Amino acid sequence: MKYYAGLDVSLEETSICILQFARQYTLITAPDRLDKVAEDVALHFAMRGYRGKAMFVAIDKATAVAMHDRVKAAIARLIEQDQERLKTAHEAEGAAIADRLMWLREVDMAVVVSHGQNEIDDLRKKGLDILPHRERMQREDLEAKFKDPHDPLRLVFVCAMWITGFDVPTIGTIYLDKPMKNHTLMQTIARANRRAEGKTSGVIVDYVGVFQNLQKALAIYAGGGGDETPIKGKEALVVTLEQALATVRSFVQPLGVEADAIMAVRDFDRLRLINQAIEILIAPDERRREFLRLTAAVTRAYKALLPDERAAPYLRPVAVFHTLSDAVRARLGPVDISEISARIAELLDEKLEGVAILTPIVEGDTAEGRVDLSGIDFDKLADLFAASPKVTAERLREEAEEKARKLTESNPTRQHLVERLEKLVADYNAGSVDTEQFFEALKAFIRDMDFEERRAAREELSEDELAIFDLLIKPELHQGGATRRLTGGPIAVGEAA
Repeated sequence: MKYYAGLDVSLEETSICILQFARQYTLITAPDRLDKVAEDVALHFAMRGYRGKAMFVAIDKATAVAMHDRVKAAIARLIEQDQERLKTAHEAEGAAIADRLMWLREVDMAVVVSHGQNEIDDLRKKGLDILPHRERMQREDLEAKFKDPHDPLRLVFVCAMWITGFDVPTIGTIYLDKPMKNHTLMQTIARANRRAEGKTSGVIVDYVGVFQNLQKALAIYAGGGGDETPIKGKEALVVTLEQALATVRSFVQPLGVEADAIMAVRDFDRLRLINQAIEILIAPDERRREFLRLTAAVTRAYKALLPDERAAPYLRPVAVFHTLSDAVRARLGPVDISEISARIAELLDEKLEGVAILTPIVEGDTAEGRVDLSGIDFDKLADLFAASPKVTAERLREEAEEKARKLTESNPTRQHLVERLEKLVADYNAGSVDTEQFFEALKAFIRDMDFEERRAAREELSEDELAIFDLLIKPELHQGGATRRLTGGPIAVGEAA
Protein backbone atom coordinates (compact mmCIF):
# COMPACT_ATOMS: atom_id res chain seq x y z
CA MET A 1 0.00 0.00 0.00
CA LYS A 2 1.44 3.37 -1.01
CA TYR A 3 1.35 6.41 1.28
CA TYR A 4 1.72 10.11 0.65
CA ALA A 5 4.88 11.52 2.19
CA GLY A 6 4.26 12.92 5.65
CA LEU A 7 0.60 11.80 5.72
CA ASP A 8 -0.63 8.88 7.77
CA VAL A 9 -3.36 8.04 5.26
CA SER A 10 -3.42 5.47 2.48
CA LEU A 11 -4.21 6.20 -1.16
CA GLU A 12 -7.23 3.94 -0.83
CA GLU A 13 -8.52 5.91 2.17
CA THR A 14 -7.94 9.16 0.30
CA SER A 15 -9.95 7.91 -2.66
CA ILE A 16 -12.81 6.91 -0.36
CA CYS A 17 -12.82 10.37 1.23
CA ILE A 18 -12.88 12.03 -2.19
CA LEU A 19 -15.77 9.86 -3.31
CA GLN A 20 -17.68 10.57 -0.10
CA PHE A 21 -17.15 14.30 -0.49
CA ALA A 22 -18.19 14.14 -4.15
CA ARG A 23 -21.44 12.42 -3.24
CA GLN A 24 -22.03 14.87 -0.39
CA TYR A 25 -21.29 17.86 -2.64
CA THR A 26 -23.72 16.59 -5.27
CA LEU A 27 -26.46 16.19 -2.69
CA ILE A 28 -25.84 19.56 -1.04
CA THR A 29 -25.78 21.50 -4.31
CA ALA A 30 -28.77 19.80 -5.91
CA PRO A 31 -30.99 22.60 -7.32
CA ASP A 32 -34.22 21.26 -5.80
CA ARG A 33 -32.60 21.06 -2.38
CA LEU A 34 -31.17 24.57 -2.64
CA ASP A 35 -34.63 25.87 -3.56
CA LYS A 36 -36.11 24.35 -0.39
CA VAL A 37 -33.26 25.61 1.79
CA ALA A 38 -33.63 29.11 0.33
CA GLU A 39 -37.36 29.16 1.12
CA ASP A 40 -36.61 28.07 4.68
CA VAL A 41 -33.83 30.63 5.14
CA ALA A 42 -36.05 33.45 3.86
CA LEU A 43 -38.94 32.49 6.14
CA HIS A 44 -36.74 32.03 9.21
CA PHE A 45 -34.82 35.25 8.53
CA ALA A 46 -38.05 37.25 8.19
CA MET A 47 -39.82 35.77 11.21
CA ARG A 48 -37.04 35.82 13.81
CA GLY A 49 -37.73 37.54 17.09
CA TYR A 50 -34.30 39.23 17.26
CA ARG A 51 -33.74 40.97 13.94
CA GLY A 52 -29.98 41.00 14.04
CA LYS A 53 -27.51 40.29 11.28
CA ALA A 54 -27.35 36.81 9.72
CA MET A 55 -24.77 34.78 7.85
CA PHE A 56 -25.28 31.90 5.42
CA VAL A 57 -22.24 29.59 5.15
CA ALA A 58 -22.24 27.81 1.79
CA ILE A 59 -20.14 24.85 0.68
CA ASP A 60 -18.34 26.86 -2.01
CA LYS A 61 -18.29 30.15 -3.91
CA ALA A 62 -20.73 29.07 -6.61
CA THR A 63 -23.27 27.89 -4.03
CA ALA A 64 -22.92 31.16 -2.10
CA VAL A 65 -23.85 33.10 -5.24
CA ALA A 66 -26.67 30.68 -6.07
CA MET A 67 -28.13 30.91 -2.58
CA HIS A 68 -27.96 34.71 -2.61
CA ASP A 69 -30.09 34.78 -5.75
CA ARG A 70 -32.52 32.17 -4.45
CA VAL A 71 -33.00 33.76 -1.01
CA LYS A 72 -33.42 37.21 -2.54
CA ALA A 73 -36.18 35.86 -4.78
CA ALA A 74 -37.79 34.01 -1.84
CA ILE A 75 -37.86 37.20 0.26
CA ALA A 76 -39.45 39.05 -2.67
CA ARG A 77 -42.18 36.39 -2.68
CA LEU A 78 -42.66 36.80 1.06
CA ILE A 79 -43.11 40.54 0.56
CA GLU A 80 -45.79 39.89 -2.06
CA GLN A 81 -47.56 37.43 0.26
CA ASP A 82 -47.47 39.90 3.16
CA GLN A 83 -48.86 42.64 0.95
CA GLU A 84 -51.85 40.40 0.16
CA ARG A 85 -52.30 39.33 3.79
CA LEU A 86 -52.24 42.94 4.90
CA LYS A 87 -55.41 43.64 2.93
CA THR A 88 -57.50 41.30 5.12
CA ALA A 89 -55.49 41.10 8.36
CA HIS A 90 -57.04 42.09 11.68
CA GLU A 91 -55.63 45.10 13.51
CA ALA A 92 -52.98 43.44 15.67
CA GLU A 93 -51.71 41.12 12.96
CA GLY A 94 -51.86 43.93 10.40
CA ALA A 95 -49.58 46.14 12.50
CA ALA A 96 -47.02 43.35 12.76
CA ILE A 97 -47.21 42.57 9.03
CA ALA A 98 -46.76 46.25 8.12
CA ASP A 99 -43.75 46.47 10.43
CA ARG A 100 -42.21 43.33 8.92
CA LEU A 101 -42.89 44.55 5.39
CA MET A 102 -41.05 47.79 6.02
CA TRP A 103 -38.10 45.86 7.48
CA LEU A 104 -37.96 43.34 4.63
CA ARG A 105 -38.10 46.06 1.97
CA GLU A 106 -35.05 47.68 3.57
CA VAL A 107 -33.01 44.45 3.79
CA ASP A 108 -29.75 44.42 1.86
CA MET A 109 -27.79 41.20 1.27
CA ALA A 110 -24.39 40.52 -0.24
CA VAL A 111 -21.99 37.77 -1.29
CA VAL A 112 -18.57 37.91 0.40
CA VAL A 113 -16.08 35.46 -1.10
CA SER A 114 -12.39 35.51 -1.96
CA HIS A 115 -11.20 36.28 -5.48
CA GLY A 116 -10.22 33.41 -7.76
CA GLN A 117 -8.75 33.02 -11.22
CA ASN A 118 -11.25 32.56 -14.03
CA GLU A 119 -14.11 32.80 -11.52
CA ILE A 120 -16.32 34.83 -13.85
CA ASP A 121 -16.15 32.24 -16.65
CA ASP A 122 -16.27 29.28 -14.29
CA LEU A 123 -19.46 30.50 -12.61
CA ARG A 124 -20.99 31.63 -15.89
CA LYS A 125 -20.80 28.03 -17.09
CA LYS A 126 -22.99 27.16 -14.10
CA GLY A 127 -25.48 29.86 -14.98
CA LEU A 128 -24.24 32.25 -12.28
CA ASP A 129 -23.01 35.83 -12.52
CA ILE A 130 -20.45 36.76 -9.89
CA LEU A 131 -19.39 40.00 -11.60
CA PRO A 132 -21.87 42.37 -9.84
CA HIS A 133 -20.92 40.79 -6.50
CA ARG A 134 -17.21 41.13 -7.20
CA GLU A 135 -17.64 44.75 -8.27
CA ARG A 136 -19.58 45.50 -5.10
CA MET A 137 -16.93 43.86 -2.91
CA GLN A 138 -14.31 46.11 -4.51
CA ARG A 139 -16.44 49.26 -4.51
CA GLU A 140 -17.98 49.16 -1.03
CA ASP A 141 -16.72 48.57 2.48
CA LEU A 142 -19.04 45.63 3.13
CA GLU A 143 -17.31 44.77 6.39
CA ALA A 144 -18.07 48.20 7.86
CA LYS A 145 -21.65 48.01 6.61
CA PHE A 146 -22.22 44.57 8.11
CA LYS A 147 -20.71 45.62 11.44
CA ASP A 148 -22.95 48.70 11.62
CA PRO A 149 -26.11 47.64 13.54
CA HIS A 150 -28.17 50.26 11.70
CA ASP A 151 -27.01 49.50 8.15
CA PRO A 152 -29.56 47.55 6.07
CA LEU A 153 -26.88 45.03 5.03
CA ARG A 154 -28.28 42.27 7.24
CA LEU A 155 -27.61 38.99 5.45
CA VAL A 156 -24.34 37.84 3.89
CA PHE A 157 -23.48 34.68 1.95
CA VAL A 158 -19.97 33.34 2.55
CA CYS A 159 -18.04 30.11 2.15
CA ALA A 160 -14.68 30.77 3.83
CA MET A 161 -14.30 34.51 4.45
CA TRP A 162 -15.68 36.02 7.68
CA ILE A 163 -16.30 32.64 9.36
CA THR A 164 -13.17 32.91 11.53
CA GLY A 165 -11.75 35.89 13.38
CA PHE A 166 -14.62 38.16 12.37
CA ASP A 167 -16.47 39.79 15.26
CA VAL A 168 -19.97 41.27 14.75
CA PRO A 169 -21.94 41.25 18.04
CA THR A 170 -25.30 41.75 16.30
CA ILE A 171 -25.09 38.49 14.33
CA GLY A 172 -28.10 36.61 15.64
CA THR A 173 -28.27 33.70 13.21
CA ILE A 174 -25.81 31.45 11.39
CA TYR A 175 -27.20 29.22 8.63
CA LEU A 176 -24.80 26.29 8.18
CA ASP A 177 -24.89 24.49 4.83
CA LYS A 178 -21.27 23.39 4.68
CA PRO A 179 -19.66 20.29 6.22
CA MET A 180 -17.36 21.42 9.04
CA LYS A 181 -15.63 20.02 12.07
CA ASN A 182 -13.19 20.83 14.84
CA HIS A 183 -11.61 24.31 14.80
CA THR A 184 -13.52 25.67 11.79
CA LEU A 185 -16.85 24.54 13.24
CA MET A 186 -16.15 26.15 16.61
CA GLN A 187 -14.96 29.39 15.04
CA THR A 188 -18.05 29.59 12.82
CA ILE A 189 -20.44 28.97 15.70
CA ALA A 190 -18.64 31.65 17.70
CA ARG A 191 -19.74 34.28 15.15
CA ALA A 192 -23.19 34.22 16.80
CA ASN A 193 -21.82 34.06 20.35
CA ARG A 194 -21.51 37.76 21.14
CA ARG A 195 -23.59 40.06 23.35
CA ALA A 196 -25.68 42.83 21.79
CA GLU A 197 -28.60 44.98 22.88
CA GLY A 198 -31.88 43.07 22.60
CA LYS A 199 -30.10 39.78 21.84
CA THR A 200 -30.86 36.86 24.14
CA SER A 201 -28.96 34.13 22.31
CA GLY A 202 -27.37 33.30 19.00
CA VAL A 203 -29.13 30.74 16.80
CA ILE A 204 -27.40 28.12 14.65
CA VAL A 205 -29.53 26.59 11.88
CA ASP A 206 -27.86 23.36 10.73
CA TYR A 207 -28.86 22.12 7.25
CA VAL A 208 -26.17 19.43 6.77
CA GLY A 209 -25.92 17.67 10.12
CA VAL A 210 -22.78 19.52 11.16
CA PHE A 211 -23.68 19.16 14.82
CA GLN A 212 -22.84 15.49 14.75
CA ASN A 213 -19.25 16.72 15.00
CA LEU A 214 -20.02 19.23 17.73
CA GLN A 215 -19.24 17.18 20.83
CA LYS A 216 -15.86 16.18 19.43
CA ALA A 217 -15.07 19.81 18.59
CA LEU A 218 -16.15 20.93 22.05
CA ALA A 219 -13.97 18.29 23.67
CA ILE A 220 -10.96 19.51 21.71
CA TYR A 221 -11.42 23.27 21.73
CA ALA A 222 -13.83 24.09 24.57
CA GLY A 223 -12.01 22.38 27.40
CA GLY A 224 -13.90 19.08 27.33
CA GLY A 225 -15.17 17.29 30.39
CA GLY A 226 -18.33 17.95 32.33
CA ASP A 227 -21.91 17.75 31.19
CA GLU A 228 -22.39 21.48 30.59
CA THR A 229 -22.13 22.62 26.98
CA PRO A 230 -22.18 26.19 25.62
CA ILE A 231 -24.40 24.99 22.76
CA LYS A 232 -27.96 24.23 23.81
CA GLY A 233 -31.05 23.09 21.97
CA LYS A 234 -34.13 25.27 21.72
CA GLU A 235 -35.66 23.30 24.58
CA ALA A 236 -33.47 25.47 26.82
CA LEU A 237 -35.17 28.57 25.41
CA VAL A 238 -38.58 27.04 26.16
CA VAL A 239 -37.48 26.52 29.77
CA THR A 240 -36.23 30.11 29.96
CA LEU A 241 -39.57 31.42 28.68
CA GLU A 242 -41.52 29.27 31.13
CA GLN A 243 -39.37 30.51 34.00
CA ALA A 244 -39.80 34.15 32.93
CA LEU A 245 -43.59 33.72 32.78
CA ALA A 246 -43.65 31.98 36.17
CA THR A 247 -41.61 34.81 37.72
CA VAL A 248 -43.86 37.60 36.44
CA ARG A 249 -46.98 35.65 37.42
CA SER A 250 -45.69 35.19 40.96
CA PHE A 251 -44.97 38.93 41.11
CA VAL A 252 -48.42 40.12 39.99
CA GLN A 253 -50.67 37.48 41.56
CA PRO A 254 -50.26 38.70 45.17
CA LEU A 255 -51.21 42.15 43.85
CA GLY A 256 -54.47 40.81 42.45
CA VAL A 257 -53.49 40.72 38.76
CA GLU A 258 -54.35 37.44 37.01
CA ALA A 259 -53.24 36.95 33.41
CA ASP A 260 -55.45 33.87 33.08
CA ALA A 261 -58.48 35.87 34.18
CA ILE A 262 -57.78 38.51 31.51
CA MET A 263 -57.50 35.80 28.87
CA ALA A 264 -60.69 34.09 30.04
CA VAL A 265 -63.06 37.05 29.56
CA ARG A 266 -63.89 39.42 26.72
CA ASP A 267 -65.13 42.88 25.84
CA PHE A 268 -66.09 45.04 28.84
CA ASP A 269 -65.02 42.44 31.39
CA ARG A 270 -61.56 42.31 29.85
CA LEU A 271 -61.42 46.12 29.68
CA ARG A 272 -62.31 46.30 33.36
CA LEU A 273 -59.58 43.82 34.34
CA ILE A 274 -56.95 45.57 32.23
CA ASN A 275 -57.90 48.91 33.76
CA GLN A 276 -57.65 47.44 37.26
CA ALA A 277 -54.27 45.86 36.46
CA ILE A 278 -52.81 49.15 35.25
CA GLU A 279 -54.10 50.92 38.35
CA ILE A 280 -52.28 48.36 40.50
CA LEU A 281 -49.03 48.16 38.52
CA ILE A 282 -48.40 51.78 37.64
CA ALA A 283 -47.34 52.86 41.13
CA PRO A 284 -45.31 53.06 43.26
CA ASP A 285 -42.19 53.50 41.15
CA GLU A 286 -40.36 50.42 42.39
CA ARG A 287 -43.33 48.18 41.65
CA ARG A 288 -43.71 49.60 38.15
CA ARG A 289 -40.00 49.28 37.38
CA GLU A 290 -39.90 45.67 38.57
CA PHE A 291 -42.99 44.77 36.54
CA LEU A 292 -41.53 46.34 33.39
CA ARG A 293 -38.22 44.53 33.98
CA LEU A 294 -39.94 41.15 34.38
CA THR A 295 -42.20 41.62 31.35
CA ALA A 296 -39.20 42.68 29.26
CA ALA A 297 -37.56 39.37 30.20
CA VAL A 298 -40.70 37.53 29.05
CA THR A 299 -40.71 39.34 25.70
CA ARG A 300 -37.00 38.67 25.13
CA ALA A 301 -37.41 34.98 25.93
CA TYR A 302 -40.41 34.68 23.60
CA LYS A 303 -38.63 36.44 20.74
CA ALA A 304 -35.56 34.25 21.20
CA LEU A 305 -37.74 31.18 20.63
CA LEU A 306 -39.25 32.51 17.39
CA PRO A 307 -39.92 31.30 14.76
CA ASP A 308 -40.06 27.86 16.37
CA GLU A 309 -43.57 26.35 16.56
CA ARG A 310 -42.92 25.67 20.25
CA ALA A 311 -43.61 29.36 20.83
CA ALA A 312 -47.29 28.91 19.93
CA PRO A 313 -48.61 27.74 23.35
CA TYR A 314 -47.09 30.78 25.04
CA LEU A 315 -48.43 33.48 22.69
CA ARG A 316 -51.50 34.38 24.75
CA PRO A 317 -49.89 34.86 28.20
CA VAL A 318 -46.94 36.66 26.58
CA ALA A 319 -49.39 38.94 24.75
CA VAL A 320 -51.17 39.77 28.03
CA PHE A 321 -48.01 40.79 29.88
CA HIS A 322 -46.51 42.61 26.91
CA THR A 323 -49.69 44.60 26.38
CA LEU A 324 -50.03 45.47 30.07
CA SER A 325 -46.42 46.66 30.14
CA ASP A 326 -47.11 48.74 27.02
CA ALA A 327 -50.07 50.39 28.74
CA VAL A 328 -48.20 51.03 31.98
CA ARG A 329 -45.19 52.45 30.14
CA ALA A 330 -47.36 54.77 28.11
CA ARG A 331 -49.22 56.03 31.22
CA LEU A 332 -52.49 55.28 29.45
CA GLY A 333 -55.74 56.77 30.69
CA PRO A 334 -59.25 55.26 30.47
CA VAL A 335 -59.88 56.33 26.87
CA ASP A 336 -56.59 54.96 25.59
CA ILE A 337 -57.02 51.65 27.39
CA SER A 338 -59.83 50.71 25.02
CA GLU A 339 -57.30 50.74 22.17
CA ILE A 340 -54.99 48.47 24.13
CA SER A 341 -57.97 46.23 24.93
CA ALA A 342 -58.83 45.95 21.25
CA ARG A 343 -55.30 45.00 20.36
CA ILE A 344 -55.01 42.35 23.07
CA ALA A 345 -58.43 41.00 22.10
CA GLU A 346 -57.11 40.34 18.60
CA LEU A 347 -54.07 38.55 19.95
CA LEU A 348 -56.06 36.48 22.42
CA ASP A 349 -59.19 35.66 20.43
CA GLU A 350 -57.89 34.97 16.94
CA LYS A 351 -56.96 31.40 16.09
CA LEU A 352 -53.30 31.78 15.19
CA GLU A 353 -51.77 28.83 13.39
CA GLY A 354 -48.74 28.09 11.25
CA VAL A 355 -46.77 31.14 10.31
CA ALA A 356 -49.17 33.39 12.23
CA ILE A 357 -47.48 32.41 15.49
CA LEU A 358 -44.33 33.99 14.09
CA THR A 359 -45.83 37.48 14.09
CA PRO A 360 -43.50 39.66 16.18
CA ILE A 361 -44.93 41.40 19.21
CA VAL A 362 -45.56 45.05 18.41
CA GLU A 363 -43.02 47.23 20.14
CA GLY A 364 -43.18 50.76 21.46
CA ASP A 365 -45.86 52.98 22.90
CA THR A 366 -49.14 53.11 21.01
CA ALA A 367 -50.86 56.08 22.58
CA GLU A 368 -49.99 59.39 24.09
CA GLY A 369 -52.19 59.52 27.17
CA ARG A 370 -50.51 62.62 28.56
CA VAL A 371 -51.87 65.50 30.59
CA ASP A 372 -51.48 69.01 29.18
CA LEU A 373 -50.77 71.43 32.04
CA SER A 374 -51.38 74.49 29.89
CA GLY A 375 -54.88 75.70 30.70
CA ILE A 376 -55.62 72.57 32.71
CA ASP A 377 -59.25 71.88 33.61
CA PHE A 378 -59.12 70.65 37.21
CA ASP A 379 -62.76 69.60 37.19
CA LYS A 380 -62.16 67.33 34.22
CA LEU A 381 -58.99 66.08 35.86
CA ALA A 382 -60.98 65.19 38.97
CA ASP A 383 -63.34 63.11 36.81
CA LEU A 384 -60.38 61.27 35.34
CA PHE A 385 -59.00 60.69 38.81
CA ALA A 386 -62.30 59.22 39.98
CA ALA A 387 -62.16 56.70 37.13
CA SER A 388 -58.45 55.81 37.39
CA PRO A 389 -56.77 57.32 40.46
CA LYS A 390 -53.26 55.92 40.12
CA VAL A 391 -53.05 56.29 36.35
CA THR A 392 -54.22 59.91 36.47
CA ALA A 393 -51.90 60.73 39.38
CA GLU A 394 -48.92 59.24 37.54
CA ARG A 395 -49.69 61.15 34.35
CA LEU A 396 -50.08 64.39 36.30
CA ARG A 397 -46.85 63.77 38.14
CA GLU A 398 -44.96 63.15 34.88
CA GLU A 399 -46.13 66.46 33.42
CA ALA A 400 -45.40 68.28 36.68
CA GLU A 401 -41.83 66.95 36.65
CA GLU A 402 -41.35 68.13 33.06
CA LYS A 403 -42.71 71.60 33.79
CA ALA A 404 -40.66 71.97 37.00
CA ARG A 405 -37.54 71.02 35.09
CA LYS A 406 -38.19 73.61 32.37
CA LEU A 407 -38.95 76.36 34.90
CA THR A 408 -35.71 75.59 36.74
CA GLU A 409 -33.69 75.59 33.52
CA SER A 410 -34.92 79.09 32.73
CA ASN A 411 -34.28 80.33 36.30
CA PRO A 412 -31.91 78.39 38.62
CA THR A 413 -33.49 79.97 41.73
CA ARG A 414 -36.53 77.75 41.13
CA GLN A 415 -34.58 74.64 42.13
CA HIS A 416 -36.79 74.46 45.23
CA LEU A 417 -39.68 73.45 42.95
CA VAL A 418 -37.81 70.35 41.80
CA GLU A 419 -36.80 69.51 45.37
CA ARG A 420 -40.35 69.95 46.62
CA LEU A 421 -41.72 67.62 43.95
CA GLU A 422 -38.98 65.05 44.59
CA LYS A 423 -39.89 64.98 48.28
CA LEU A 424 -43.57 64.60 47.47
CA VAL A 425 -42.86 61.68 45.12
CA ALA A 426 -40.55 60.06 47.68
CA ASP A 427 -43.27 60.26 50.34
CA TYR A 428 -45.78 58.73 47.92
CA ASN A 429 -43.47 55.87 46.97
CA ALA A 430 -42.74 55.22 50.63
CA GLY A 431 -46.47 55.03 51.38
CA SER A 432 -46.46 58.10 53.65
CA VAL A 433 -49.26 59.62 51.56
CA ASP A 434 -52.00 57.76 49.73
CA THR A 435 -53.00 58.27 46.09
CA GLU A 436 -55.70 60.82 46.86
CA GLN A 437 -53.40 62.92 49.07
CA PHE A 438 -50.69 62.69 46.40
CA PHE A 439 -53.14 63.87 43.74
CA GLU A 440 -54.30 66.84 45.82
CA ALA A 441 -50.71 67.79 46.63
CA LEU A 442 -49.84 67.64 42.93
CA LYS A 443 -52.72 69.98 42.09
CA ALA A 444 -51.54 72.45 44.71
CA PHE A 445 -47.99 72.17 43.40
CA ILE A 446 -49.14 72.84 39.82
CA ARG A 447 -51.06 75.93 40.94
CA ASP A 448 -47.90 77.21 42.64
CA MET A 449 -45.90 76.60 39.46
CA ASP A 450 -48.49 78.51 37.43
CA PHE A 451 -48.24 81.40 39.88
CA GLU A 452 -44.44 81.35 39.61
CA GLU A 453 -44.56 81.16 35.83
CA ARG A 454 -46.60 84.38 35.66
CA ARG A 455 -44.33 86.25 38.10
CA ALA A 456 -42.16 87.78 35.36
CA ALA A 457 -45.21 89.43 33.81
CA ARG A 458 -46.34 90.76 37.20
CA GLU A 459 -42.88 92.23 37.81
CA GLU A 460 -42.86 93.63 34.23
CA LEU A 461 -39.60 91.78 33.49
CA SER A 462 -38.49 89.30 30.86
CA GLU A 463 -37.64 85.77 31.99
CA ASP A 464 -33.90 86.51 31.66
CA GLU A 465 -34.24 89.75 33.65
CA LEU A 466 -36.23 87.94 36.33
CA ALA A 467 -33.56 85.24 36.61
CA ILE A 468 -30.82 87.85 37.09
CA PHE A 469 -32.97 89.80 39.55
CA ASP A 470 -33.60 86.65 41.61
CA LEU A 471 -29.91 85.82 41.70
CA LEU A 472 -29.07 89.33 42.87
CA ILE A 473 -31.50 89.23 45.77
CA LYS A 474 -30.68 85.58 46.58
CA PRO A 475 -26.87 85.42 46.29
CA GLU A 476 -26.72 82.10 48.18
CA LEU A 477 -28.25 80.42 45.10
CA HIS A 478 -25.32 81.10 42.80
CA GLN A 479 -21.86 79.61 43.20
CA GLY A 480 -18.53 81.29 42.57
CA GLY A 481 -20.12 84.66 41.80
CA ALA A 482 -21.40 83.49 38.43
CA THR A 483 -24.41 81.81 36.98
CA ARG A 484 -25.61 80.70 33.56
CA ARG A 485 -27.13 83.29 31.23
CA LEU A 486 -30.31 81.82 29.79
CA THR A 487 -29.63 83.23 26.35
CA GLY A 488 -25.91 82.49 26.14
CA GLY A 489 -22.72 81.80 28.08
CA PRO A 490 -21.70 82.60 31.66
CA ILE A 491 -22.20 86.09 33.01
CA ALA A 492 -20.82 87.51 36.25
CA VAL A 493 -23.51 88.91 38.54
CA GLY A 494 -21.44 92.04 39.00
CA GLU A 495 -21.49 92.65 35.24
CA ALA A 496 -25.26 92.28 35.14
CA ALA A 497 -25.61 94.88 37.81
